[in-house]
Amino acid sequence: MNSNILLRGGGAMLALLLLGACTAPPSTGAASPAAERTTLVWPKPPEHPRIRYAGTIRGHADTGSTNDFATSLFNLVIGRREFQIEQPHGVTEDRQGRLYVVDSRLRGVHIFDLKKGTHRIFPDQPVEGFLTPLDVAVSDDGRIFVSDSEAGIVHVFSDLGKRYEGHFGTDQMERPTGLALTARSRDLIVCDTLGSRLAIYDPRTLKLKRIVGGKGDGRRGFNYPTAVTVGRGGRIYVTDSLNFRVQILSSDYRFVGRFGTAGDAPGHFARPKGIATDRDGNIYVVDALFDNVQIFDPEGRLLMAFGSPGSKAGELWLPTGIYIDPQDRIYVADSYNQRLQIFERVKTVPSAP
Repeated sequence: MNSNILLRGGGAMLALLLLGACTAPPSTGAASPAAERTTLVWPKPPEHPRIRYAGTIRGHADTGSTNDFATSLFNLVIGRREFQIEQPHGVTEDRQGRLYVVDSRLRGVHIFDLKKGTHRIFPDQPVEGFLTPLDVAVSDDGRIFVSDSEAGIVHVFSDLGKRYEGHFGTDQMERPTGLALTARSRDLIVCDTLGSRLAIYDPRTLKLKRIVGGKGDGRRGFNYPTAVTVGRGGRIYVTDSLNFRVQILSSDYRFVGRFGTAGDAPGHFARPKGIATDRDGNIYVVDALFDNVQIFDPEGRLLMAFGSPGSKAGELWLPTGIYIDPQDRIYVADSYNQRLQIFERVKTVPSAP
């Protein structure tokens, strides 16, 4: 287990000293979301903006919370800075609006409660076989599912990650990655990337219900699916990465459509990763090679894109995951920039002169 997550809750001094000695990326001196807010919009003027940059989250300081004096002094003595996002991947939210960000390098999951100004990471104690977490899903009853691509299983936590309930999927999946829950948490959909298929589980019993798809480039085939989301009407959208397309399935897992091909022009894909939908049914696809997010209408027609390569506000470096909340705020896991960037839709349209 990576020493970065050993005994975060305040264990033995030796473990804490190890935490201070661990290598970590240098501080970027980043401002909070409010301080870093700019007028970045897409598309650029004179066109009417549709997407606006809203801020950045890198770690504890961006929740607006502060440590007590004793904790701050202890961190100073051992040379430890607050845990920052190091390699974000999957992003989601629970029913109370808490953000969950999987951090593969820390081998943990950040929970940001921006309303209360709190931030913590779980698991608090080492979990055997918790190796390379990639995505996260939270059910209506508060159970937290974390895919582990290296271990080939899905871990289950409860009580905001404080209790480890076990895992499932052993010998049933080759490399689980993207996760999504259907309406009312009836099914948990798992992308089995190496298996080039979807594994459908009952999130209550943790039993495998069915397998969807298989290796291939035809209508019902997948080639390294990496992410999945459930949109309006229960439609299921899957980034079929090495087929360079998005597959669309009905709520009962029938293949109903697809869009996208390999290429470097707008509307094409090079390395599609995360996927999400907004309240209007538009489809957002993160491309880790283009360093942007492309937006398509519900029929798969390109609308626009936002983001560009770089490390400044609104720029991306190997983005991996995306989540859109009920207010259409867009959270992008900007993996190599070690941050979560926040965007928002601009819905007001200027009236005609």
